[in-house]
Amino acid sequence: MSKHSVFEILPIPNNVKPIGGDWVFVRKPGIGTGPTRFKARYIARGNSQLSGLNFHETFAPTATFTSLRILLTVASRSNLIAATFDFTAAYLNAYINKEVWIRPPDGLAGRCWWNHLKASLATRGFRPSNYNSSVYISNVTGMVVWLHVDNGIVFAQRQRDIDNLKCSLCAKFDIKWHDRMNYIVGINVNQADDGFHLSQPLLIQFIISEYWDGQHVANAPFPPKHNLVGTRPDIAFGVNLLARHSKYPGKDHWFFLQHLLGYLDGSITQKLSLIPNRDDLNLKIYSDASWGGEFSRSAHGHLTQLSGFTGSWCSKRLVTVASSSCHAELMALGIAARHSQWMQNSLQEISGKTMVINLKCNNASCMRIVSNCISNKRTCHSDREFFITNQLFHNGLATLVWVFSEEMLANVLTKALGPQLHSTFAKQPLNVEIRSRTDLTESFSEKKLSLFNPCDKITVILSRE
Repeated sequence: MSKHSVFEILPIPNNVKPIGGDWVFVRKPGIGTGPTRFKARYIARGNSQLSGLNFHETFAPTATFTSLRILLTVASRSNLIAATFDFTAAYLNAYINKEVWIRPPDGLAGRCWWNHLKASLATRGFRPSNYNSSVYISNVTGMVVWLHVDNGIVFAQRQRDIDNLKCSLCAKFDIKWHDRMNYIVGINVNQADDGFHLSQPLLIQFIISEYWDGQHVANAPFPPKHNLVGTRPDIAFGVNLLARHSKYPGKDHWFFLQHLLGYLDGSITQKLSLIPNRDDLNLKIYSDASWGGEFSRSAHGHLTQLSGFTGSWCSKRLVTVASSSCHAELMALGIAARHSQWMQNSLQEISGKTMVINLKCNNASCMRIVSNCISNKRTCHSDREFFITNQLFHNGLATLVWVFSEEMLANVLTKALGPQLHSTFAKQPLNVEIRSRTDLTESFSEKKLSLFNPCDKITVILSRE
C-alpha cells in the first residue's frame, strides 16, 4: 500500500466518521507444484456506509466463461499465441475520485479498478467489445485481451505483439506474466496441438474432502426421476435444482447432495475438451424443456456446440408457468435463440467470420409454430418468445432442425437420465470421461464403504460385474 501511495496519514476532521476495518489472511495454493502464497488484505467495513450518501455506483463487469471458451475456440482454429497475466494488488492501482477515510465500501474498489484499467488499455489501442465489456480488442494488431477482475489472457498472431504489450503493462503495473497458459481463475488449462482441455480437479478435491461422507459412489449425478444442481455441463441440472433448496434443505436434499459428491469423486479427472473442427462453421443450439415440475414451473436448458464441441450451456427454470409442453418448448427456444444471437455476434466481432445458427428442437408442434407462423388461442399469449425465434428463422439468420429425443443433447440439462443415458450423453457430446464401476470400487476399497440394498433409489453402488 505504501508503494502505490494508497493512503495518506492525516488528522481526522471533526465532521468525519472513519470506517473501521479488519485484516483478512488467505493462503493461496500454488500453480502445479509451485509454493503456497500467503496474502494479507485490509478490508474496510463498508456496511457502515449508506448507498447514495457515502457512495454511489459500484457496478464493475467481469468476463464470462462462455466468452473464454469462444476465445479459446478462435485461438485453436487460427493457431493464435496465448499468454496469461495476473495483476498484483490490482485494486491499489486504481484512483478514487472521492475522499474516503480508511477504505471504500464493498464493490466500489472494483469499479474504480475497471475504469482505470479500461483507460490504460485505451491508450494502448484497445477498445471494449460491443458484446462483452471485459473483452478488449485491438483494431491495429488484432490482439484480444480477456479480463476477469485482475486475471487476464491475451491472444495474438505474433509473439512480438504479446511482448510489446507485456513491456507496456509491466512498466505501469506490477504483473505476474506467464508465457504459457496453464491456469486461469481456478481452471487448469492443458494446451494441446489440436485444442484446449479444461479441468478443475483441485476444486473438486477440496469439495469432496470438506463435505463428502465417503460412502455414496455413483456413475450418474442423480437417481432417475430426481433433480439436483451442478457446476459442469454433465451436472448442471442437478446443481441448479439443489441450489433452490439451499436455504431450507430437507433430508432428501442432503442425501442427493452426497450422491452428487460421490459422482464428482468418480469423475474427478474429467476434462472439457475444446477441440474445434476447422471445417465446421455451424453454431448448433440444442434447446429442450420439461413440462411441469415444482410449482408448475418447467425446467429448460440449451447447449451450444461451437465447431463441433460444447461451448456453453444453461440449465434453469422458466420464469412463467407454461400452459403446455409446446408452450414450454417455445419459451425455451426463444431463450436459446437470444443466446445464439449473442454468440454469433461475439464470434463475428472477434474472428471476422459469421457462423450459421442451427436451432435444434425435438417438439414437432413448436417447430410448426415457428416455421409456419401458426398462432391460435393456445399460443397467442406466447408471442414474445415466438417472434424472437420466428424473426431469426424467416430472416435467414438461423435454420430450424427437428431431432429425435435420443439425439437431444440438452436432455442432460432438463432432467435426470439415469446411469446408462447419462453416460451416453456425457462421454460423447460433452467429452466427459467417467471411471467405470470397477475403477470406482478399486479406488475406494480402502475406505470400507457400506453397500446399499439394490432396491434403494441409488442405482449404482460399488458393485463389481
